[in-house]
Amino acid sequence: MRSYEYLSLDYWPAMCERAFPGLSMAGLPKAQATEIDQAGVDIAIPNVYFTNGTEDPWQWATVRESKPELN
Repeated sequence: MRSYEYLSLDYWPAMCERAFPGLSMAGLPKAQATEIDQAGVDIAIPNVYFTNGTEDPWQWATVRESKPELN
């Protein structure tokens, strides 16, 4: 279903620039700054439900363990 040979890291910024003409992805992504800003995987906000499907390629980039203390 996914071609890792063709979907390299260079593919994604180019795809964004094709999808949004005029957008420059130069100097992006700023993953470390975003991770700090968004609390990384230590999200501690109550009453948030994360859905993860087994076929979801992003399932590893989200909270995967329940935190009962946050409801």
